[in-house]
Amino acid sequence: MDLPRPVLRYESTDIVNLYCYILDEIVQQLDEDVLDNVKTSLQDIRFLSQHFKDDYLTSEQSIFDKDTFLETTNILKEALDNIDKHSYYKDADYWGLYEAIETFLYGELNPNLDDGEYWGIKGFSLIWEDMCNTYFFRNHKDKICFADTDIRLYGYVNRIRQEEDINRIGNLSRNISDGTHFWKQWLYSIESDISEDNKLSKLKWHELLVIEFDPNPYRLVLTRDLLNNSNVIKHQNFPELDYIGDADLKIMRKFLRPDLVLITGKSRGDYKIEIIDYKDVPIDVYMNPSSPRDFEKCRNDIIKQLTYELALQQTHTISANKFFLPHYYETSLLNSEPGKVSESLNNGIVIFQADFLFLQNQYLQENI
Repeated sequence: MDLPRPVLRYESTDIVNLYCYILDEIVQQLDEDVLDNVKTSLQDIRFLSQHFKDDYLTSEQSIFDKDTFLETTNILKEALDNIDKHSYYKDADYWGLYEAIETFLYGELNPNLDDGEYWGIKGFSLIWEDMCNTYFFRNHKDKICFADTDIRLYGYVNRIRQEEDINRIGNLSRNISDGTHFWKQWLYSIESDISEDNKLSKLKWHELLVIEFDPNPYRLVLTRDLLNNSNVIKHQNFPELDYIGDADLKIMRKFLRPDLVLITGKSRGDYKIEIIDYKDVPIDVYMNPSSPRDFEKCRNDIIKQLTYELALQQTHTISANKFFLPHYYETSLLNSEPGKVSESLNNGIVIFQADFLFLQNQYLQENI
């Protein structure tokens, strides 16, 4: 951070030490591939970082260590809160540092800004999704039929986008709502092998990822007959929820958004589908949930994953349904796959443990 005036060296407050600790951790994680003005200050940054570590942390604790990151970030949040409570003079420099640290510790994607920019510990699940999507679009783009992403790819030209967005992969925009705000979000969806009823055109894959629900008498509508019903009433701002029929018959339609859908056997005309959802959680959340929160997440994630499968089963054979989790392998895997299947749940969903360092390297090569 370039502050408006110099800060005192070696006589800094705790908030400067905390800021330097976070910056030092990030620099080490990026293998010092950082801006020149940061490189020239590394000695000072690490000196002040060590002051913070001596006062608050043990030698084993780190923001990016898979075993201690949760404990470490909780300590950092508590330290920031205590520093703020006991700092009586707060000038522009203080608030500049405070806001930078707070954004890192609590930050996440702002859904009202569709720029793909996010920062902070809380936003790492979004970075994990980008890492995985970067791998698949760079190595298996010919198999991708649907992806809930709009990542940038170096050298990629999207002819339906313009100017600064020409290298984004999204080719379909949707109106999204959180109940209060509406914004536009881009997806990737190509033409399927399924024709619309009474039409020569083909449906796109996002049109196959749909379930319909009849609230009276509370049942899923599994037939695809309603897909082309002329009585569809479009919701003005939220097309994921349409209504079919009149006031007495309202069939609610929900368009689903798994992270990735792949086609296998396309060249033989034998379409089989693989569904993948990226999950930045420990494997025990699914294999051995030990808290009410883990049980709830496991239950909800499985329901969502099986709903994706149910929707696509109406038109295709599902060859695999996967949770894609990060894993730290002791040695790199010597094969073309980014990891391996480790477990299979009773419902048929398999857990794929992806090689985190392998995907990280591909992601950094693409984005730095």
